Amino acid sequence: MLLPELNFWDDTRDSLHRACKVLREIRLQTLQPLPHSLQHSLQVVPEGLSTGLLPFGGEFVLDFLNSHLVYRAAGSPTIDISLIGHNQATLAQATSELLTHLGHPITLPTDKLSDTEPFVISPSLAEDYADVLYSIFTATARFRARLDGLMSPIVVWPHHFDLSFLWFATNEASEQAPHLNFGFAPFSEGLPRPYFYAYAWPIPPGLLDIPLPPLAQWHTEGWTGVMIPYDSLRGMTGTSQVIEGLQTQIFQAIAPLMTKG
Repeated sequence: MLLPELNFWDDTRDSLHRACKVLREIRLQTLQPLPHSLQHSLQVVPEGLSTGLLPFGGEFVLDFLNSHLVYRAAGSPTIDISLIGHNQATLAQATSELLTHLGHPITLPTDKLSDTEPFVISPSLAEDYADVLYSIFTATARFRARLDGLMSPIVVWPHHFDLSFLWFATNEASEQAPHLNFGFAPFSEGLPRPYFYAYAWPIPPGLLDIPLPPLAQWHTEGWTGVMIPYDSLRGMTGTSQVIEGLQTQIFQAIAPLMTKG
């Protein structure tokens, strides 16, 4: 696919970001702590983001395509809550009421879901971002599938709204052990446009001396790692394969530094 421009999409992006934090709080209220703090994360699905199957059997999906929060469970009718006319605080309240109605009296924390700015969502831009996110997810999944070693799953983190996974350089699968992080962010402080990233922890000696593939560049302000601007890939055909190839080249360049000694 050709990547869409995602221009003038800040309102849509920020509204989806605020809404996805409601899904995170559903997971935090219903799941026990998981390895890599995955109880804080969401799963990528073709229409947007999902809590995944919850302990009581259903799942919530943030449907970018239709601007709805959807509850679905096997053998039960689907229930939709439109994001239009809501803000984060009222969406959280409506979701708490729905959970109680379903027989799961879970009250979502109002202090963490207190934003009252109305959701402003362009259906076409939201659909574009659903397509972008799922395309990047599938490209990253193909890249991840060819790696050996311990890894975390590919998820979206509602705090920064970024997609990522970890590859561990040793037989210890913890954030304190040497690892590489590969991801995609729709924005961050100092980087208002979407970008792909990769970083190593701890930073190995000689990291910044490594030659990078075309389109990739070193980023050193606030964090140190590889950054590929989303806009540099727009207009290319076969972008999913390009993304997969760039991730592979970056891994092949950095991973040997992580495993020395």
